[in-house]
Order: sequence, then structure tokens, then C-alpha cells
Amino acid sequence: MDKLPMANEDVTEWENRLEETQANFAKISKVIKVEIDFFERYRVKDFKNSILLYLESLMECQVQMVNHWEEFLPEVKNSLY
Repeated sequence: MDKLPMANEDVTEWENRLEETQANFAKISKVIKVEIDFFERYRVKDFKNSILLYLESLMECQVQMVNHWEEFLPEVKNSLY
């Protein structure tokens, strides 16, 4: 019987630790969710910018190819006719 108050104190202490740990877990979870959301938005923007840059450079390459073919075509016509 003399150990009962000490056991009650231990239970109370562990319950307090549990509540504190759950509160910390909730705070950390909230921060992680915010960070993941930020990362997802940044990743989408970065991907979109990368695709746009790629398409612009691809278009520029195609324009250069057309210009080269247009320069080459008269030479081919001259040599054939």
C-alpha cells in the first residue's frame, strides 16, 4: 500500500509525458505538411519552367534547321539542274 502513491505519481508523470509528446508530434507533423506542400508547389513550378526552356530551345533548333535546309536547297537544285 505504501507504493501506491509513488505508482500514481509515476502514472501521472507518464501521462504528462504522453500528452507533451503527442503535442510535439502534432506540431512537427503540421510543419512537415507545410514543408511538403511548399516543396510540391516549388517542384511543379520548377518542372514547368524546365519544360518551357526545353521547348523554347527545341523550337530554336528547329528554326535553325529550317534555315540550314533553305540555304542548302538552292545548292541541291543547282547541282541537279
